Amino acid sequence: PYTYFDSWFGYAQILSSVLFLNESWLTRISLFSNGSYWSLNYEVWYYIAFGVYCFVASPRYRYVAVLICMLIAGGRIVELAPVWICGVAVRHFERNHAPALRWSLLLLVACVSFVLAGDVIVSSPWIGRHGLLGRGIATWMAGHPPVWDYLSGLAIGLGFLAAAEITREWRPPATMVRQIRWSAGMTFSVYLYHRPL
Repeated sequence: PYTYFDSWFGYAQILSSVLFLNESWLTRISLFSNGSYWSLNYEVWYYIAFGVYCFVASPRYRYVAVLICMLIAGGRIVELAPVWICGVAVRHFERNHAPALRWSLLLLVACVSFVLAGDVIVSSPWIGRHGLLGRGIATWMAGHPPVWDYLSGLAIGLGFLAAAEITREWRPPATMVRQIRWSAGMTFSVYLYHRPL
């Protein structure tokens, strides 16, 4: 039977995955059957660049080091960096600038509705690509620059901002908190391993 190591490409998959270069520039390599691994190749470079920006003392070397990180990461990864930076901004603003409770409830409902509706437009063959709204809108939203990634990232960020304020005003029971934290602790592992399993 065929194995991943019948050719040099199997070893290339491992090497590029270890170095998180699977999505850099013109490469698009999956880690064997684990298609979900693609996102780590984005996230790791965001964390590296952010760490360099925060901890390199000299401004001159800081920006040069960040530029080197971006050059290694590649255009597709840099293109989606604003979505990741949006998460950093949400964490900063939720401490001091979260909206009032009634606005947070409305904002959360609006953000969830927006993301669900947009996802249907981008992915559904009946409503988006060939259906009611036509190919143009879906193609524009899923194209380059990745408009839908920016819009959905912003909406999800605002949704988290609203949810932070709601949970400050309404404290769930301790048993619910434990269950939520336990479930949240598994989300990364479930996402990363669900395809191979």
